[in-house]
Amino acid sequence: MGGAGARVRRGPHPPVPPVDGCAGHPAGHRAGPLTIRLVAAARSAPNRALRFGAESSDLDDRGRHDARTLGESLDEHPDLVLSGPEASVRQTARALGGRVQVVPQLRSVDLGSWTGCLPEDIPVEALALWFSDVTSTPHGGESIAAFVARVAAWFAPHIGTQDGTPSTLVVVAKPVVQAVVAHLGTAGVAGYFAVDIRPASIHTVSAGIVRAGL
Repeated sequence: MGGAGARVRRGPHPPVPPVDGCAGHPAGHRAGPLTIRLVAAARSAPNRALRFGAESSDLDDRGRHDARTLGESLDEHPDLVLSGPEASVRQTARALGGRVQVVPQLRSVDLGSWTGCLPEDIPVEALALWFSDVTSTPHGGESIAAFVARVAAWFAPHIGTQDGTPSTLVVVAKPVVQAVVAHLGTAGVAGYFAVDIRPASIHTVSAGIVRAGL
């Protein structure tokens, strides 16, 4: 989904050069681009039972197993895990080891009156509007355009800075990962719903792919 000069990929992260003045780099020596490992939270329910805003629920048995497996697969245990505020996100973050710091700005999209509803509970016309117009708010909450802009605004100053150290993971709800990938893709926010994110997956994002502006 990446544009020119962009890379978004899944799987283990590559070795990352340290920041200025750290681990063999003298002060004044500019290190290479840092990398952020973006983790989608494990699942809270099977797809057929998913409700809008399901990331605020606890992980189910499969989700807890997947989160533990993900933690065991890491090549190093992080010193710090940044986490969105939702229950399933925090539980996934704790399974990865390290100190968990909750970041409210990393919360998922606000779905307003749809939160807790099944898709079949929503009028077809309202769903059609939501999936076809990224500026729409049929639920009275946050539009996809506003959500992607909010997420991009948080990530822009953090990728490629000391906040994005190699040992730091960022664990968020699936919609937040979708927002990052959409923002970095050639289609931008219009491609949000085309982004497919698996629960308990890791996405490696290079500093060089962050675009200025939206």
